[in-house]
Amino acid sequence: MKRAALVVFIVVAQACSAPLSASGVVYQKQVACQTPVHVVYVDLNNSDVKVTVAISKAGRGSSEPAASIVSRTQPKAAITGTFFDTRSLLPTGDIVIAGVRAHSGCVGPALCISADNRAEIIPHKLRDRSRMSDYETVLAGGPSLVYNGQIALNPGAEGFKDPSLFRSTQRTAVGITAAHKIILVSVNRSVSMHRLAKIMLKLGSVQAMMLDGGSSTSLYANGRFLSKTSRKLTNLLLVYEKPEDYMSAIGQLAPTLVTEQQVIARADRPRHEAEDYRYEPENGSWSDILARSSKPAVMPFDLRAPGTRPPSTAWLSFIK
Repeated sequence: MKRAALVVFIVVAQACSAPLSASGVVYQKQVACQTPVHVVYVDLNNSDVKVTVAISKAGRGSSEPAASIVSRTQPKAAITGTFFDTRSLLPTGDIVIAGVRAHSGCVGPALCISADNRAEIIPHKLRDRSRMSDYETVLAGGPSLVYNGQIALNPGAEGFKDPSLFRSTQRTAVGITAAHKIILVSVNRSVSMHRLAKIMLKLGSVQAMMLDGGSSTSLYANGRFLSKTSRKLTNLLLVYEKPEDYMSAIGQLAPTLVTEQQVIARADRPRHEAEDYRYEPENGSWSDILARSSKPAVMPFDLRAPGTRPPSTAWLSFIK
């Protein structure tokens, strides 16, 4: 009897700790590991929900105020995306928007979400073994925080070298729970990377990775910014509660790259004909797409050159 009562108590406690709402996108302010945090719960079991990325209006190599990106894309929620080089303004991680590669990066794990809302965070070392064409949305960030339900911190192995990355500062992160929900988290007080990993674990993440932070920390939910940066950003991770809102925003997610017609055409194409994002197509189609961007498709290093190393994270927006 006592055991049965204990099980009931645990179930009730877990239910009370989770946001109760018919909505697919729910915001809560919570305390985790003795730290106040802003959390957006995104229910991927709700087929109406869409998670995507938006880049700055002028395309790769440009930036835009977070409030401006939100204003033109009209998401239900939004959070800071991946790091970017503060000189070239090019993101350091891969970005795929509505099945179209918007940018090729070089470091970190990747949040990958399919058209039917299957989500996973693929570690940096495993990304070359994954068919990235199976995913509609890709955002590579990092470092990893949680993997297989355990804290997993090894920034150096993922291409993050600068020791300044470990200092306490404001942080943002994205996680995936066992209940197939994505959680977007911002911490407005200075915390260490390890504390952030503990927070993500406490909030129920079985997989989690860090996003850009410091002076780039930004979170939008409930119609307002709960974490707001004065710095211009190059990309945001967005959430839509209704498919019609997502489709209305398609033309604004990456205005120089993605159109509604492209998205519809890709949705109608057999899966085996989809591009494999691990490789540059022989017909140069990605080069043609990137050429339409306002800036040349130039990285400060050659990603395919033998022995190439990622750039120092001293350039990253997180440090400044």
